[in-house]
Formats: sequence, structure tokens, C-alpha cells
Amino acid sequence: GLVLVNKKIEKKNVAIKNAQKKAKIYYKEKIFSCKKDEPTAKIRKIVDITDIEFREYESIPSVHMEKNKFAGANRETLLQLCEKHKLTGRSGNGFLVERKLQNIRAGAILLINAVECDPGLAHDAWIYRNRLKDVEESIKLLDAICGFGRIILATKEPLNKEFPYEQVKVNDRFPFGYEKILTKKILGVDLADEEYPSDKNILVMNLQTILVLGEIVHNEVLADYKYITVSDLTNAKAFVTRVKIGEPVCDVIARFFPNKTEGEIYCGGGAFFAHPVRNGEVVVDTTSAIFISEKVGYSNEKRCIGCGACTYVCAAGKDTREVVRCLKQELLH
Repeated sequence: GLVLVNKKIEKKNVAIKNAQKKAKIYYKEKIFSCKKDEPTAKIRKIVDITDIEFREYESIPSVHMEKNKFAGANRETLLQLCEKHKLTGRSGNGFLVERKLQNIRAGAILLINAVECDPGLAHDAWIYRNRLKDVEESIKLLDAICGFGRIILATKEPLNKEFPYEQVKVNDRFPFGYEKILTKKILGVDLADEEYPSDKNILVMNLQTILVLGEIVHNEVLADYKYITVSDLTNAKAFVTRVKIGEPVCDVIARFFPNKTEGEIYCGGGAFFAHPVRNGEVVVDTTSAIFISEKVGYSNEKRCIGCGACTYVCAAGKDTREVVRCLKQELLH
């Protein structure tokens, strides 16, 4: 996907610069010192993380996940629900939740990923601040079914001291939210390229995925909805909303920006993984954000000689030649 922000855009967009200053202050607490094996990229939020507005646009069934409401739920019924709705991880990776749960044995480690390191996303932060009690009840359900040996929640947010499970606050660095990097940093488990955390009896799940698992036990309808971030990057304003999978992207845009005439419209997994909205495009499992942004352009593309040197300093450890190739293909379409 396309990257919607670069240093050139940051320098000339006052709103983004202010949002990044606020993020630096908000995430100021340091827990880990930066070591050789730790991500070093400090990529601040390009939306105002201190002022996230939530908007609900239709009557979505409410769920009050009170204690003892999960009576009768078991591993088989949960797996059946996940299979029936083809539920995928709400981080936007498209991976089937059922497959993850099937591979987990008693005594597993549950690592909840609430890091949300993409600079354009804000919905996990909103869930942590506003729905943590419901997340707690969902964890109780999963623990009763799976029998975890350890439960850890990793986040960049200031820690909620009322949350009864183990928490770890990580640095505001990219790409801490990547599954294998998070697993290595929090648990000290180094996974090979072909390995998954479940191979080591570790269940890594996004914060919203945990929430939705508890919700669908109460009401299956909620399997068709997900929280996403909708942002106007021209003023760094972030909204969080819940949308129905299969809903036309243009309908979501019209609700938030009915009179917007400037800027291009993008959607995708985040500010680092976006594409121009196509005619007739609908919200899918991998849609995590919709943006209004200035048109993406790369003025230095002719200076690239394809040597691959950037790969050695890439925070995500990606082959940058392949990234450039994909970007050029997307820009040509």
C-alpha cells in the first residue's frame, strides 16, 4: 500500500506537526531503554491522539458484558461462532481467528496487542480508554475456555491501574505492533520467519479482536462490525466509528465529510498501508482506516538507484526494493 505521510508533508502541515508534539508528550513515559534488538524508529502519530472523537451512525445492538454472562460458553461453541462468521483478526491482517484458537493448548500465554503503532490509527487507543471493562470480561471468557498460564496486555497508553491483568507499556516506536517483534520484546521469544507464535503456545491477539470475541457470544450480529479510524489528515483530526463490513466506503466518507471538496480519499490498513478509494469499494476485514489526505507523490523516486541499502536501516526489516516496486505499481494504476 501507499504511505500517506513523509517528511515533506510533515514539515508543511502545521496540524500534523502539532499532533506529533502532543503524541511525544502523551507517550513520554519510558519503560524500556532502546537496545540493539529493539525498533528505533520514532514515528509519531499524524492524528491528534489526545482528542479522539467517537461517532456512532446507526443503531448497533448494545452489549453489557457483565460478570457470569458467559455461562455455557465453551471452546466448541466459540470456534463454531468464529467459523460461521469467518471472523478475522481486527488488526486488519485478515488471519482467521478460528485457526489461531485451534492451535492453542492449555497453559498458553495470551499476549494482547494494543500497541497500534501505525501513525494514522486511533481506534485501539479509544477502545483502551473507553471499553477496557468489556475487554476484561472478554478475557475472562477466553481464560475460562482456554486456561491460559499467563495473560499480558501490551500498550503505549498510560496504564489503567484498575485493569486486573498484567500490563506492559512499550515505547512509542515503530514497528512495536508487529507480532513477532512484540513477542520477542515482551516474552523474549525469537520466532523464525516460518514460525508463528502459536507454534510456541503463544496466542497474540489484537485488542479489538479480544473485545469482539466476547461481544459475539452475546450477540452474533456484532461479528459483522468493526471499529475503524476515519481521519482528515489535512487537519490531523481523528474520528473513531463502528462500521459494518460490506458497507460502501463512499457512504462512510459521506457521513464524516459531506462537504469536503479538497484532498484525495484513501483507505486501507493505516497511513502506511493505504490506497486510493476505488469505485464501488466496500469496507472489508482488512480495512482499518479511511483518510482524506493531500495527493501522494514521491519527488525523490528518480534518485533511487535500486541498491537496496535502505533495507539495512528499515525499522520493519523489509526489502525496500520490493516496497518501491509495489509503490510504483500502485501509483501507475
